Amino acid sequence: MIKKPIIKKKQQASFETQKIETLEELEQVRLRPGNFIPNINYTVFELVDNSVDEFLAGYGNIIDVEIKPNQEVTVRDRGRGLPTSPSDKYPDKSQAEVAFSSIRSGGKFGNNEQVKSAGLHGIGSAGINFLSEYFDVEIKRNGKKYAMHFEQGVCKEPLHEIGTINESSTGTTVKAKPDNIIWEKLSDFDIPLIKKRLKQICYLNPKLTINFKAEYKEYNIDESYNFKDGLNEYMQTILGNDEPLTEIYNINKTVPIDEKGHTLDIDIAFCYTEKYYTDNIIAFTNNVANTAKRSSHIVGFKAGLESVIKDSIDDSDLNKQKFDIKAEDTREGVISIISIKLFDPFYEGQGKDILSMPVVRAAIKETVIEYVEDIFDKNPLQKDIILKRVLEAARVRETVRKTRETARKVKSIGSGKVEGLTKCLSKDPDESCLFLVEGDSAGGSAKKARDKQTDAILPVFGKINNTYNMNFDKLIKSPKMMEAVKAFGCGIGDEFDIDRLRYHKIILLTDADVDGLHIRCLWMTFFYMHMREIIDEGYLYIALPPLFMITKNPRTKKEEKIFAYSPQEKDEIVKTLNCKYEVSREKGLGEMDWQDLKISTMDKEHRKLKRVTAEDAEACMQMLNVCMNDRETAIRKSFIMNKGL
Repeated sequence: MIKKPIIKKKQQASFETQKIETLEELEQVRLRPGNFIPNINYTVFELVDNSVDEFLAGYGNIIDVEIKPNQEVTVRDRGRGLPTSPSDKYPDKSQAEVAFSSIRSGGKFGNNEQVKSAGLHGIGSAGINFLSEYFDVEIKRNGKKYAMHFEQGVCKEPLHEIGTINESSTGTTVKAKPDNIIWEKLSDFDIPLIKKRLKQICYLNPKLTINFKAEYKEYNIDESYNFKDGLNEYMQTILGNDEPLTEIYNINKTVPIDEKGHTLDIDIAFCYTEKYYTDNIIAFTNNVANTAKRSSHIVGFKAGLESVIKDSIDDSDLNKQKFDIKAEDTREGVISIISIKLFDPFYEGQGKDILSMPVVRAAIKETVIEYVEDIFDKNPLQKDIILKRVLEAARVRETVRKTRETARKVKSIGSGKVEGLTKCLSKDPDESCLFLVEGDSAGGSAKKARDKQTDAILPVFGKINNTYNMNFDKLIKSPKMMEAVKAFGCGIGDEFDIDRLRYHKIILLTDADVDGLHIRCLWMTFFYMHMREIIDEGYLYIALPPLFMITKNPRTKKEEKIFAYSPQEKDEIVKTLNCKYEVSREKGLGEMDWQDLKISTMDKEHRKLKRVTAEDAEACMQMLNVCMNDRETAIRKSFIMNKGL
């Protein structure tokens, strides 16, 4: 029997008395879930972020995460426990209930606490609740244990006391079962991605421990993550077996950023490498990844390096060839992880890709200048290594520039008709897609299956060149690559301008076999090495064609086709059928009926696309030695066949 709701207003006033605003939007969230929650994995991410926010506020350093076979997610922390006192605006409801039932509510909106939170939008937890079959909350607080139960976002059992506990035992436990009515098309958790994110959080927070259990599909995980060396351990995962050219430098500093007493926690690890021909900078704000290059902390870090290094080269006698040092020269080969924490971060737009705070940019720039100047003063050997690395980058860049100028006299990159390109009618990059298709046969099917308004098709015959260690002069002499570059419209090298990109979706459409995976890898390598910003801005995608076609009631008027994208999905579909059926393995895209290609792979309503993210690029960089080493073809083939991309 449910006891009468107990709502008391006492103790920990700074946390209890915060206002929680309410906005009823349950129906909106369930009608258009994608506007609020990107995918089912956020059932885990959002709940974990809440517990991490408690840790950042100084409460609880252990978080338990569990995913059960039925998709039930449990997240348990040792924080203060959610407030159980009544909401100021809704006195008949507890703050805890309002927090989980209003997408515009949250305990971190007020200025009573300078919480360096993962986010202050208040959408996540309630959004997860609205999209869950059931959502159970257990709160330990003030020597008592409370419970609350929701079904499809509706509170069925308000907050009520269920027992007494030791007053030192506090925390919040949430159990959520995603509603299959909502997540029908995205019903599988990405366990490797979730694991990576949990480990990432622990790299960024060395004092935090996350225990992760997952008995789900083919996964059986029971692991604990705690990285005492924090970013240094994270850096080692990026470097792999590669030895850095310099030491791994660490900046740990807290600086004031305004007159209100707000501070900025700066944690940076960086080093120079010899092999990479660009920078690899990963940045976070309050544990949230910020992927855009123009984010304030990334810009500040780059500006700090540039300032010190240019001044040091000007004061030295190393630049005997009088190279004009560019900003990109000063950071070529740099690998850096930037983690900052601050109260109430400001982002551009609705997402959190771009941190836009001039005060952060200035603070990081100043901090980096001070730190690098100290390195140069105390360690002349490290200074000499870095300056020579920068001068070598300038020399190579100048050589490439001259080579490119010569090449442009022969052929103008980016001008003229693109051979084989079938254009779309739209001129708006935001709605235009370019499918890079494997061969003419697949290209013919794709042309029939496309949306003429928005979809352009470019067949690429055979495999493109391996551009991992290819010099620029050789690259621009490749007809295949230059035809693609012309189609993109944004130029390449120093002429690259992301604002001129004609398509904001470049989609790799290849066969679902080993050769197709190899082609994807080659294209990803090209974009990473020569058009990195296309990845950073989220414009590169991989199309996922089906592996199987299941025909229900074949050769009858009731014939129906169902597509499966993995052997597991095929088996699950077959189990549900109570009619005659046939299963066929899909052959190459060129052999697919164009109607099937349209429905399964190209139609906007049904297609499955995977965006190539900065994390994908990071992983790609780690395996390039294996996948892209021309001298290790046998090893590369084995790797791709066993692990894929």
